[in-house]
Amino acid sequence: MKIFMTGATGFIGGATARHLVEQGHELTCLVRDRSKASELEAIGCTLVDGDLSSRPRLAEQMTGHDALVHNAALYEVGIPRDRAPVLRKANVEGTANTLEAALEAGVPRVLYVSTCAVFGNTHREIATEDFRRPDLDSPGGMEFTSVYEETKYEAHQI
Repeated sequence: MKIFMTGATGFIGGATARHLVEQGHELTCLVRDRSKASELEAIGCTLVDGDLSSRPRLAEQMTGHDALVHNAALYEVGIPRDRAPVLRKANVEGTANTLEAALEAGVPRVLYVSTCAVFGNTHREIATEDFRRPDLDSPGGMEFTSVYEETKYEAHQI
């Protein structure tokens, strides 16, 4: 299968890329910084330069692929509130651009990799795909523990 992947230079993305190549898939990886992608190149991945900000360019790069693995996200712990727009642009707008580009390019399969943080505090309840955040109906609104959690939750609403 010919797979287009975002976030392949990260920890989870790198492990996923290695596994996909070992399974015989042809992998094209979107990279912002080629200096972080030498291992991907060494295992036979095709590297394409870019980021998640340009939907038309993403669609062009995805054309002809059988699947998309969208793993890219910006993750920062303890950031000040004024950095929230940076995470929102990457995690929310970037996800929207990526999914719209896949649709435009006719990519038939999409796997979106996210985080359990989108569920918030589950109060020890096991969260399944139909899990509903306990704080959704809270009069004070949802209580996010981090900007990362908030932006990943927003991306799930796309």
